[in-house]
This record gives sequence, C-alpha cells and structure tokens, in this order.
Amino acid sequence: YYFGTVLQFQIHKAMCLASGQYRPNDPNKLLHKCDIYRSKEAGAIVKKIMESGSSENWRDTLSLAIGENKLDGSALREFFQPLEEWLRNENLRTGQFIGWNYGMS
Repeated sequence: YYFGTVLQFQIHKAMCLASGQYRPNDPNKLLHKCDIYRSKEAGAIVKKIMESGSSENWRDTLSLAIGENKLDGSALREFFQPLEEWLRNENLRTGQFIGWNYGMS
C-alpha cells in the first residue's frame, strides 16, 4: 500500500514534468497544481508502464518510463509541501501544537 502511494506521486511528478505542467522552482507551475488531463506526454509514460505489465521487473519498467529505478518519496513531500507549510503557520498562529515543535518553547 505505502509502496504504491510513493510510486504514484513519483510517476505523477514525472508526467507533470514531461507535459510541461510542472517546473521546479516556478511559482506558476507548482506540482500540486499540475493538470495532466489529455497530455500526450503523460499518456506516453502510462503507455510505457502498461506495456510491460508484470513481465518486467518494476525497477526496469520505472527506469524505462521515467528515467528512475528507485523509489523516491520527495515527490510526495513536494506535493504536500504547501499543506505542510499552511499547517505549520496555522499551528503557530493558534498555538495548537499536536506532535510538532517548530523551535518554540
């Protein structure tokens, strides 16, 4: 289950990059706002993944599709970074600290 979640965000990031809907460090092309609907580039990645089915090792399939062969959780963290930032600020504003400490005593 967790493997699939990490992989989902990693593939989503690759599709967003390929379609031009996401550019690192561009505030107008953020990962969490990426829309790959009807993207031929994103579709090509899905096609590469689906073509191999279960006949290939997942690492080989991932490498062929997105150029990476290891799981990487950074896409998941990046996608939810705006929410994490909002929660941090909201907790600081309200004084609600539920399991997080942002350096304030």
